[in-house]
Amino acid sequence: MKSLYSIVGRGKACLPPRWVVYRKVFLILSCFLYALFMTFIWSLLPRGFPWFSRPFIEHQVIIPIIVLVSWIAAISLVWRLQIGILCIYVILGVWIGIGLIIVILFPVFFLPGKLIAVGIGALVMTIGLVLFILFGWLRLLKSPVSNLVRDIAPWSGVCFGAVLPFVILLIARAGPAQTTPSGVFAKLEPLTGMTTRWDWEQDIPVGNASEAIQVSLNRRNKSIKIATQKFTLRIQPYMIFEGISPNRLWTVLGNWDTTYITIERVNTGKYKETDALYFSWSAKSLKSWVKPGDLSGETLIEQHRTEDSSVEVRMTTVTRLARQIDAHLSAYFDVEWYGQAPITLSIGHEQPYNWIPTQSDYPFGAPATFMTVMDDRVLLLKGSSAEKGPFKTLAEFSKKDPLFQVMVANRPVCQFILEGFVEQASQELSPTAGWGIPVNNILLEATQFTGDQPSGVWISFSLADTGVGRGFHAVGTGPGTYVSKLRVSIPLGL
Repeated sequence: MKSLYSIVGRGKACLPPRWVVYRKVFLILSCFLYALFMTFIWSLLPRGFPWFSRPFIEHQVIIPIIVLVSWIAAISLVWRLQIGILCIYVILGVWIGIGLIIVILFPVFFLPGKLIAVGIGALVMTIGLVLFILFGWLRLLKSPVSNLVRDIAPWSGVCFGAVLPFVILLIARAGPAQTTPSGVFAKLEPLTGMTTRWDWEQDIPVGNASEAIQVSLNRRNKSIKIATQKFTLRIQPYMIFEGISPNRLWTVLGNWDTTYITIERVNTGKYKETDALYFSWSAKSLKSWVKPGDLSGETLIEQHRTEDSSVEVRMTTVTRLARQIDAHLSAYFDVEWYGQAPITLSIGHEQPYNWIPTQSDYPFGAPATFMTVMDDRVLLLKGSSAEKGPFKTLAEFSKKDPLFQVMVANRPVCQFILEGFVEQASQELSPTAGWGIPVNNILLEATQFTGDQPSGVWISFSLADTGVGRGFHAVGTGPGTYVSKLRVSIPLGL
């Protein structure tokens, strides 16, 4: 078998000597820059995964192998070691594999058609093949190269390198969802004295337990609004997905797809002698990855006046997911409070932690604060930079749905709890967060400020997503019926 050097090496005689020197210098500089670039990328990746877990193999085994090969190639070119030839072919194989992945798997994400993805894939493959020939053309070693290296290095190196991206692909692909829906046959009871409202042009009020507290279904943004003279609560009780992945792979190359909600029917009436509002809803995605019938639900809102001179709003949502949906981001329930300043958010039951709402940056900067259900406890964590780790533990709670209490000038004005989140949240290891953090989270973020004092806070519950950390992996939310119960208590006489 003729070596690649013997086939194309004769081209060296056609070039002036100074061009041979330029090619050598260019190649050495390129390899060192590439090695530095790969080292920088590796330094940004999450760490702290359990040994032999899928994220550990992806981030802390395969990618470091590529980094190591890059440095061996760069150093070997300087010292004219024969192993450098093999390492160069491995690097080229990696990029040829990346090009194949883009062409084969990712064109479905692009609009219009497949032109963009095919163009990127073809460009990467063309550059890889051209460099493959170019590197085979150059004779960088003064000493004779063994026949084994000449004959085997090009093909074995390229094949080995091309396999590595596909191994990463298989490891990074989302597996079966680990969420645990709680209500197999859950269905809300119908209202008595029911009035159906199909076409509604104004906000629909819920009950009249107190004139000072108004509860309504907002027509414009489909949220539930609880308004008092001093603050407002906006609640989104829907399961929403962003960055949906039809093949369970990364969404970074994709055309961003998200679900949107359609309210189908609204009923007002009585529920167990209490004024109530019921509405059903469905969802589908903009690019039709989530089709009609895949995601739907119903919500019941009640307003009560309790014996301790407070108003309690109870909101029960039954969400039905017909199949597993894999996405980068998802929301199970969103609550936003805004009003007076300064506010403090008290978190927990027995020994609450007082958190002053702050804003975070992205992708670097001010740290994010979030909660997660991990093993038999609930943790309140703070990132090192934005939502990236390693994470600092601010507080640790028992494994129960956390209680939130908004304090204005150290005076409680509102408290709420979402029942069912801890039970249904996935504890699958997050491939983007690292340090053992699972994919479930409760994001906490200041939304408004009066001067330099926080006057608004946003709390977003997610059963499974990869928004915390670095990366665009998809994670699954499994099929089934999810039941959530939000209880909001507001003292009268504020």
